[in-house]
Amino acid sequence: MLADFAGITIAFLLFSCLTVLPGYTLAWALDLLRFRRREPMFRLAISVALAIAVGPLMSYLTGQWAIPIYGALSAAAVPLILTGRRRRFAIAWPVVAWCVLAVLVLCDLQFGRKLYFSIIGFDYAVRTAFVSSISAFGLPAQNPFFYPGVPVPLRYHYYWLIQSALVHRVASPFVDARQALVAGTMWCGVGLLSLIALYLRFFKVKGRKSSAIFAWSLLLVTGLDILPALFFLVLAKIHLIGNLPPSLEWWNDQVDGWLYSMVWEPHYVSGLIACLFGFLVISQSKDRRLLHGVVAGLAFATSVGAAIYVAFVFAIFLFCWTALAAFKRWYGEVLALSVAGITALLCSLPFLKSLRGPGTGGAFLHWTVRSFFAIDVFGKVLHWPALQTNLANLLVLPLNYFLELGLFFAVGVLEWRRLSKMSVIQRDDLALALMTFVSIVVCTFLRSGVIANNDLGWRGFLIAQFVLLIRGAQLLSVETFWRSRRLALLAALGLAGTIYDQALLRFYPMLSDARLLPKVGWLAEDEKLGERTYANREAYEWIRANSDARARIQQSPDQPIQDTFYGLYANRNTLDEDIACATTFGGDPKDCVALQKTITPLFDSIATEQLFESACATEPMEFVIAKDTDASWRGQNTWVWRNSPDFANAYVRVFRCGSSANKPLQSRRAGLRFRQ
Repeated sequence: MLADFAGITIAFLLFSCLTVLPGYTLAWALDLLRFRRREPMFRLAISVALAIAVGPLMSYLTGQWAIPIYGALSAAAVPLILTGRRRRFAIAWPVVAWCVLAVLVLCDLQFGRKLYFSIIGFDYAVRTAFVSSISAFGLPAQNPFFYPGVPVPLRYHYYWLIQSALVHRVASPFVDARQALVAGTMWCGVGLLSLIALYLRFFKVKGRKSSAIFAWSLLLVTGLDILPALFFLVLAKIHLIGNLPPSLEWWNDQVDGWLYSMVWEPHYVSGLIACLFGFLVISQSKDRRLLHGVVAGLAFATSVGAAIYVAFVFAIFLFCWTALAAFKRWYGEVLALSVAGITALLCSLPFLKSLRGPGTGGAFLHWTVRSFFAIDVFGKVLHWPALQTNLANLLVLPLNYFLELGLFFAVGVLEWRRLSKMSVIQRDDLALALMTFVSIVVCTFLRSGVIANNDLGWRGFLIAQFVLLIRGAQLLSVETFWRSRRLALLAALGLAGTIYDQALLRFYPMLSDARLLPKVGWLAEDEKLGERTYANREAYEWIRANSDARARIQQSPDQPIQDTFYGLYANRNTLDEDIACATTFGGDPKDCVALQKTITPLFDSIATEQLFESACATEPMEFVIAKDTDASWRGQNTWVWRNSPDFANAYVRVFRCGSSANKPLQSRRAGLRFRQ
């Protein structure tokens, strides 16, 4: 835990050289949003939002020159900041509160020789491996989970992860890839706080005063998910159901609460920031249209590489908005939008080309109606055809969105009533209304099809949620809640849902180990998750201390539980991560077949020493890792027990190819830090 706190702190401080300092220099040089005339707090907000909006694209395009460029921009910012006006930053306390919460939710919890990662480790295991691979091998990014003899290009929207990789490369071995990723998550949250302050300033409601503090407080409010979540908890406790979703948001087709999105999906939040900041720049471009169009285009291109589904929804909005601007003869804005579109397309082409190739999964989009949990259950039981299920889902859409949005559903109703009373809708109101409408329609009637998750419907809805958050802060106040019991109840249930969800994400693995909550298959089927996690992190720490960052390792690709340990702690690429070689992230599935014939038998219950030596001779791997969940671990005469490992504990044995047979056992019991 102390290692995590120290590493995350170092990474967070280094991240300022990728966010606030370069953003300050660029905003000053361009005088973006009249930067030089703004007060210090507002300059800070512009700096962070600008750096998140264009920084990842700059890192992608400049490659190996990114670190010196950021160094120069950060150095240039110091005298500009020191010569500016000095005031206390009102944003400081909310930023501190957010960062403390993020660290507590995302770091490992340690109790002696038991270690527990957050439920969020389910996805962070994947992204941590991406960060490590980019840090070690550079760009274009490689798929860390598949190596059929040649590097395989990574097929993922990984722009924001490049920033974490830069921090990891500079600060290693004091900061590992997971700690750098957590620090990036924290800065994305700071960027969202900054963007909220900017939109409250520029997109006002006439006659209404809004407070940034109040708007930030609304981030703690989610929908009414607490009601079905408690219902499922009761059913699990009385043993009517055998499992319990380890997150409040998983009971239905997700519309995630803000804190969930901030800690779980930081790259989507960064893409949202890029889209909204780009549009903000265009909306304030009363002059210098070409410059503002280029800056906005760079931001939109960043969103494509950081959060492709958010960018897709926002691109539809921009197309509609450009057509509307042309109809209203706002030719200056049409010019800026056109320049932004051309810039975004040109800068996105290299990344978009990298997404092509075999093994890309299903179709990018499918027509559908956003599903509702109860309808899906009844549809399966009664064997409804797809058309009947979609019609039923359409009928319950209002209930679906009321449960998912809660207080913000009420905000949407209030905003609709306000706009319907206006004889002429102002430009800013029209823009946010269209933005919300496009986001809701697209995410209701389309879904992504590359993987089973509906990432388009879940993440593209962030655009509508942001508008509802801004309008909620402008239409409501603390006094409003005191006067309206209904709004107060919605807010209280939303706050309770957020607290419940964050507690589940943080403590579910530990409570499951203690038999207080049902087991989750990808975590563990026994009560040894804490010990197993400690042992795996210990082993991977040893590997990192005793190998080059470009070394490739191999563990069993056919794990009975998800190998979250490898993704979170290894910081090394592997040849074959799972039985499909993770080709969804890049590579040809045909190349996986031959590799499986060599790797999979190595972890069978009858795997011999000769098989181990043959695999080491034919495959480019430096270490082979055996774990207590492998079949080869349970076989008494396998290479796992007949060879002497380079490292061993009760759950993991590590063998170096070419030297394991003659090396004595080295068991480590002292702790987790083996960095040299």
